[in-house]
Amino acid sequence: MEEFAFSRRDRSGHKIATNAVAWRDLRDWLALVEASGGLRRISATVDPVEELAAITFLAGRTVGAPALLFDRLCGDEFGTRVLSNMLGASKERYAFAVGLDPALSICDMIAATRAIIRRRIAPYVEKRGAPVNEIILRGEQIDITRFPTPISVLAMSPLHAI
Repeated sequence: MEEFAFSRRDRSGHKIATNAVAWRDLRDWLALVEASGGLRRISATVDPVEELAAITFLAGRTVGAPALLFDRLCGDEFGTRVLSNMLGASKERYAFAVGLDPALSICDMIAATRAIIRRRIAPYVEKRGAPVNEIILRGEQIDITRFPTPISVLAMSPLHAI
């Protein structure tokens, strides 16, 4: 996972990824970002109503703000975790997400992103037993309100649009 497959170079000599990405799933991406110091795990129990949004807002106001992974949410019965500020203002985390060299300049990163956008994406093949299918609810068990939903009162305020 720490190995990057870079082979093309941009105008300034920096390498541009030809591979899609250096990770297979969100868990791999989180490990990559954590190893680079761009992830902060929040292990304290956090209320998804306003508190999670407030923490994310305050953390995001700092230069170099990390991605935040909230491990414990009030009222959660499924072991749900919430990732916020995933990309934030971090060109390095963006580079990891799309498979670019984090050392690229912003200008070269934009050019490389345009090239990525033009590529065709291979069809997705669903796999049985994927971790996303660990919680299966059927019939009367189905109640979407049982999953914690981060809510920010500020986002619902008419003043927010100003």
